[in-house]
Amino acid sequence: MRDASSIEQEFIAHCVEFASVVIAPRYREFDAGNSFPAEIHEAAHEWKLMNAGFPVELGGQGIKLAILACAGIEMARVCAPTTFSLVFNHGSLRPVLRAGTEWQKQVFVRDIIENRSYASWCMTEAEVSGSNLMGIQSRAQKVTGGWNLKGAKVMIGNGTVASLFLLLADAWDGDKRLGLTVFAVPVGPGVVVGDNRQKLGFCCLPTPDVVFNDVFVGDDHVIGSPGDAVPILLDSLDYMRLGGGIITAGITAGALDDVMPWVEKREVYGGGRLSDESHVQVQVGRLLAQLTGLRMLVDEVASRIDLGENVAAKAASVKLVGSELAMRATEVVMQLYGWRGIDASFNIEKRFRDARQTPIFEGTNEILAMNLFRQRLQQERGN
Repeated sequence: MRDASSIEQEFIAHCVEFASVVIAPRYREFDAGNSFPAEIHEAAHEWKLMNAGFPVELGGQGIKLAILACAGIEMARVCAPTTFSLVFNHGSLRPVLRAGTEWQKQVFVRDIIENRSYASWCMTEAEVSGSNLMGIQSRAQKVTGGWNLKGAKVMIGNGTVASLFLLLADAWDGDKRLGLTVFAVPVGPGVVVGDNRQKLGFCCLPTPDVVFNDVFVGDDHVIGSPGDAVPILLDSLDYMRLGGGIITAGITAGALDDVMPWVEKREVYGGGRLSDESHVQVQVGRLLAQLTGLRMLVDEVASRIDLGENVAAKAASVKLVGSELAMRATEVVMQLYGWRGIDASFNIEKRFRDARQTPIFEGTNEILAMNLFRQRLQQERGN
């Protein structure tokens, strides 16, 4: 009988092979077409890679997050947005796993997995700062037997293919405000999904607007209790920010994959190779060291989430550090490529575009840095 370690290593190797055989030959066409990589997703099902982190009793494989993180980095070094789209269900359905009833887990998780469907988390709104989720305007009004939902959300990942939306809305019972609440909303009457937005990067990850026009859901579609969304939301953000760290580690690793053969073969003015230049050695060496540190932080955060520990500060850190490293790494490598760095026929051009989006999603880096500072300040003041 194989032990757990060998099974986990086989899973990672399987993901590496999938990225090479399935993602690498096709990811550019979906980036250029601003289109969801449906064929890659179908192949991922056949390779038994989709939804692998969900519990076995809900149709997943029960793969630990620490193992998914290692595999995710290896896949993201080929194409980060494709990888992100493949694992999106894990973050979107996190509220149901954390706070849902057994019935909700069966209906909103097992059914998604068995039907090869998708879920999306609807948080951000156009008229409210994306970092001010406490100020959202989407409203849920209590009615007989359930809730009437109104609101408009933007930049909803995998939204064009989702059959279920997790909606963050402000709940009211008559004139009494109950507070932020999470609702599971199946696609149906009143749910209007827009087209994939044109973006700088992450083009194959669809991010439409989603509007909820007087949508009715029953009381059994409330995740947790009315007004209890904040701990559910914070747990989801921790999980999703780790995802950002995983993806940015992959972008950085991919950029370093690009640069090493390039500097080895590229001749410089006056003779010699680019790899012989001390400034190149220093720049790339620093990136290699920083990537090692990021991977260690990703592994720690993933392992702590597996253990059910509070990782808020570390999850914010891994996303902030990872996205800034990905931007720096792709900029350095692009510059070393010269004019080829901005030529779309070279990998680094796409990596640069994808990296530039990462300091914005899942909480801007400025907000994450401010929150980390304020937490430290509270500790210094003894609060």
